[in-house]
Amino acid sequence: MMLRRSLQWRIALSYAAFTLTALAALAIFLIILLLNRLPAGVDLRPVYLLLGLGTVGISGLAAVLGWLLLRRPVRTVGAVKEGAHQLAAGQWNYRAAADAADETGELAAAFNGMADSLKATVQQLSDERNTLSAVLATMADGVIVTEAAGRVLLLNPAARELLNIQRENTEGAPLIELVSDYEIHRLVNQCLAEQTRQQGEAAMFFPRRYISVVATPLEESSARGALLTLHDLTRIRQVETSQKEFVSNVSHELRNPMASIKALVETLESGALEDAAVAADFLGRMRRDVDRINNLVNDLLELSRMESGQFVVAAEPGPLGPLVLGVLGQFKERAAAKGVTLAAAAPEDLPLIMADGDQISQVLVNLVENALKFTPAQGRVSIAARALPDWVEVEVKDNGVGVAPQHLPHLFERFYKVDRSRRDGGTGLGLAIVKQSVEAHGGRIAVESKEGEGCTFTFTIPRAE
Repeated sequence: MMLRRSLQWRIALSYAAFTLTALAALAIFLIILLLNRLPAGVDLRPVYLLLGLGTVGISGLAAVLGWLLLRRPVRTVGAVKEGAHQLAAGQWNYRAAADAADETGELAAAFNGMADSLKATVQQLSDERNTLSAVLATMADGVIVTEAAGRVLLLNPAARELLNIQRENTEGAPLIELVSDYEIHRLVNQCLAEQTRQQGEAAMFFPRRYISVVATPLEESSARGALLTLHDLTRIRQVETSQKEFVSNVSHELRNPMASIKALVETLESGALEDAAVAADFLGRMRRDVDRINNLVNDLLELSRMESGQFVVAAEPGPLGPLVLGVLGQFKERAAAKGVTLAAAAPEDLPLIMADGDQISQVLVNLVENALKFTPAQGRVSIAARALPDWVEVEVKDNGVGVAPQHLPHLFERFYKVDRSRRDGGTGLGLAIVKQSVEAHGGRIAVESKEGEGCTFTFTIPRAE
């Protein structure tokens, strides 16, 4: 620090100058007295020298004494000044040393107290900000905060995903540039104009989503904008659609056999009962329709039990080979009558599986029955198995008519039938039950197919330890 800018030296030099001036005035006064009283011819130079040395000595002593007295207070004031710079730079741990026991010491203590309070406040605000950021980053609902001019102040990851926003930096961007849905902008504009809470639904097409939108005005905010909360309704809408389709499909599957039974009964009542051959034929048709209804009800109950979580897999170690041979024996006569070859290929050292044997047998029955249904004469249906590190993979393959690519994603849906299979007496639930059963064992099932080349169903079963 330069001498002319030092408060400590300015005070010391000012004190010395004051002292020097006072001594000089006293010296002049004494000289005048001496000159008036001393006889002529007296040498006054020693007196002048003594007065000069005394003046210089006393002035220097006053300066040193002033410097010593003001050193600690000035140092304390400097520490407070440095502390103010440190706090402004974000160094919240800096504290001023209170060396003096006067008002400057109290100033330093007050500064340190203020620094402690500021640090606690900033830490609390930082913790609240971090908590809010964590909540916004992990919550499933989307949150968007906009100002009155429509610029985005905050947008969490869920909102980015729900609205399919690809832009990286969204802060300060106009909402209309990020979201193209008319309904969302209408709700925001109406919320800002009326300063009331608005609610509606928006449909996004790429990808297909249904979103509940709530726009709330931020009346106490300096931005006076709007808070948008977005909730994904896609799953709810899919469930509602699935329920409607389920009721429609069940009604359709039941209406046909029941209408057929009713027509047959009315025909018998009209006199056909007297004709033994016609009556026997009608009774056979009625039996088939009743069996179809019974199979549909049983499959519905089984599928409902699986999807409701009441299905318990009684898994235990066992071999897969006997299950495969049992299923082939069950369909041997039907395959021979249709001219289809049944085959099995499994290594002898195939490890044991951890599964419910009855359930796996039912999975194989459904897959083989489905393969036989769509495999023409001279065709082939085979079951193969191989060991994987943690699984046993089973493959049911046929060289029948196959399935078009557009149908493959829907094969495991309830009541889904490829158009050409509408004529058969199946319930459309077999593959859905297969998928539920395999997944209940912890495995996965997949299908590959080409039209005219057949289908290949592959599923996995856990290996026994």
